[in-house]
Amino acid sequence: MGSNRVYGYCVKCKKWVPRDDMRSINVAMYDEHNVAERIRLRFCPACAAGVADYLRDMRWTNELKKESELEAELGIVNG
Repeated sequence: MGSNRVYGYCVKCKKWVPRDDMRSINVAMYDEHNVAERIRLRFCPACAAGVADYLRDMRWTNELKKESELEAELGIVNG
């Protein structure tokens, strides 16, 4: 290790890795007033790839259904 090299902690694999090798994932979360909170995440390259795949699986597809469709499909009854 060089004495001036900077390391960052990957919270996924629990290892210190060179900061310049780390990958960044930035998530924006919005509250009910549409106020954004930016959450900056940094991972080692291997962990970043896994987290990115996980996030892609949760990607919003904009599939919307009306209440009547859900009632018919799932047998939901509002009471």
